[in-house]
Amino acid sequence: MRSPTKLLIATLFVCWAAIVPQQGQASSEGVRSEERDLINESSLGAPIAEERLAKQDGRQDTQIDQLNAQMSDLRSSATFSGNSFSALNSTVTTGINSIAQDAFSNATGIVTVIQNSGNQVLIQNDMILNLWVK
Repeated sequence: MRSPTKLLIATLFVCWAAIVPQQGQASSEGVRSEERDLINESSLGAPIAEERLAKQDGRQDTQIDQLNAQMSDLRSSATFSGNSFSALNSTVTTGINSIAQDAFSNATGIVTVIQNSGNQVLIQNDMILNLWVK
């Protein structure tokens, strides 16, 4: 056996020997009565009753006056008809999309830009914004 292998085996044995006796010393209750007395006397305060803990679910305390319900429904519809072209009789071109550097310099609020350089395109855009200020 090489010496690094012997060293590894010896290290693993020492770690195992250190862990095994501690597992056997643990009491069946989990926490010994002396330790439990020290915990109760600490600055953490009295333990919370099991009935009260059973009602807790991990969320913040929410009061009824803080609840807001909002249902937003937006339905868009459009018709695209009577718009046709023939590439045989005419030249089909598309435009160039560009926005100037200062196009939104005086804009306030929420700005939405939708661009499409294609032909025969119907674009619909909707936004619902729910804002509560208290």
